[in-house]
Amino acid sequence: MTIVSHRRRFIFVKPRKTAGSSVQIALAPWCGEDDVLSDGGLVFRPGVDTDDFRAPPVRHAGWNDRYGHVAQHALPDVVRAKVGARVWDDYFKFTVARNPWDLFVSMYHHDLRVILPEIGSWAGRRLRGLLGRRGRARLLRTLRRALGPERGRVRHSAQLRRLLIALPDLFWRSRLVRDLENGRCKEGVEFALRTGCFARHVAEIPQFYFCGGREYADYVVRFENLQQDFDELRRRLGIPGARLPRTKSEVRPGADDYRTYYTDWSRAHVARRCRPMIDAFGYRFDEPPARRPPDKA
Repeated sequence: MTIVSHRRRFIFVKPRKTAGSSVQIALAPWCGEDDVLSDGGLVFRPGVDTDDFRAPPVRHAGWNDRYGHVAQHALPDVVRAKVGARVWDDYFKFTVARNPWDLFVSMYHHDLRVILPEIGSWAGRRLRGLLGRRGRARLLRTLRRALGPERGRVRHSAQLRRLLIALPDLFWRSRLVRDLENGRCKEGVEFALRTGCFARHVAEIPQFYFCGGREYADYVVRFENLQQDFDELRRRLGIPGARLPRTKSEVRPGADDYRTYYTDWSRAHVARRCRPMIDAFGYRFDEPPARRPPDKA
């Protein structure tokens, strides 16, 4: 969830699969009524989150009269364009970084097991609706909207965009899931990257850490040192202490090692696409996997 807090004058840019949901939940209670907290998806539906964490209500979720829609994983260039150069330059900006090889494996599990089934279910419901008894009329209305004055709304439909982008992933999903279940992790990941599935995920990883081609963050929380870095972040923001909640931790097996998912080719492919981030933060492929400390009662 992107957060723009005018009350405390900070901006949080949230990359995917970096414990950003835990950070946003910990910060949300300290945001003001006029602050922008983008749509957090599953985290903000009580009882649905994998860890059953009950998050506080969200204000201005995903929409603000001043900025319009703010996606929960908006890139920093997009956030800067929405808030304006003055706010962007004046506010304290931070994000969370994670070893890109580990990060991609987490994305891979999450999309195969959570995101793609949701997109497929939505597409299936819409298709059944079009093919039903009243489907012909609905189909004609959809075509008129797509070709007529409302075509802009159709183009900007979030669900439709997600469906079109995810079509290659949906096509190969059953094979990739079988590879995971049969222990063919290396073969599955390399096949996915060579066929273009999930390629955009690798390409977007470094984009969260640069704005206008330069590093922008005043502070970067390292996933590998999560609680300690978050404690330092709280100190800088002037927020009382709290332990980060654990969220969305059951999608990927907790004991697996990201290094077992890579062949020489796929390892080099991620390194090539994420080189700016790797150079900026000094990540290496042979680093031990990060392990979050257990929650305390």
